[in-house]
Amino acid sequence: MNTHRGLLHHQSIVVSNVKVSSQFYRPMFEYFDYELTASDLEGDYPYQDYKRWDLNTPHEFSICQSRNEQSSVEYVRWAVGHHHHIAFCADDREDVDRFYSTVLVPLNEKGLCNIMDPPCD
Repeated sequence: MNTHRGLLHHQSIVVSNVKVSSQFYRPMFEYFDYELTASDLEGDYPYQDYKRWDLNTPHEFSICQSRNEQSSVEYVRWAVGHHHHIAFCADDREDVDRFYSTVLVPLNEKGLCNIMDPPCD
């Protein structure tokens, strides 16, 4: 019997430019102890894979560059097929606040993300 049934195995996040988007995703994934395990920024299908192992199973996020014909499709929050958030488990409320202040706020200040909503109480 597979005791890992239902746990996240992997998720792909499609972006318009992996090199640019990795400036946001890399600090976020590193904060949660994911390691960059594979990367191809120059091939026909640029990507980066971030992985960590828990409970003897991999958990992986892949940042994948959109195909040329799809790269101009604008993001629309709540649109069918569009990714709109990632949620991670936190140790406690202080962990949430620390991630927000040490990762998201600096990325927002650099123009690498737009904070739509701060952590809620």
